Amino acid sequence: MTKKLIFLIISILILFSACSKESKFGIEELCLRTNEAFSTNYDSKNFFMGKNQTDTFLFCEYENNLISVFKNEQNLITGISVLFTSEQDINSGIECFYRLCCTFTGNDISTQQAIFDNHNITSDKIKFTDNNYAVTVGKYKYTVICNELSVTLFCEKV
Repeated sequence: MTKKLIFLIISILILFSACSKESKFGIEELCLRTNEAFSTNYDSKNFFMGKNQTDTFLFCEYENNLISVFKNEQNLITGISVLFTSEQDINSGIECFYRLCCTFTGNDISTQQAIFDNHNITSDKIKFTDNNYAVTVGKYKYTVICNELSVTLFCEKV
């Protein structure tokens, strides 16, 4: 009886660990997870690669927002950003960022919403004026950069 109980406990532990979501993933998995969770239609084929002196990143336009995904040498995502202009609805840009942050950080909807509310990443607090701020929550850093023409929202692993 004891052997069966031990075997059962070990089997359950192995099965539960296999069901956890991996925190390290690439652009294809980001698109799949976001589409599944939020009924969006992100497609990894729509992302173009860019490179500057220090970073390699992917970018695409989605719902009039410029989405950038930063990756490391193993093609694993290290950060995301969403840029939207003053000609757009702030809510649309924040909603896009919200969906991507939920997927990227692994937070559930209510946890991510609480982070945004507690740290003024909301449409009534973000304005198209010169203003920048950053906050670290757990192992993620959220940065908001605003000016008269655009707002850029960043989320990156620290």
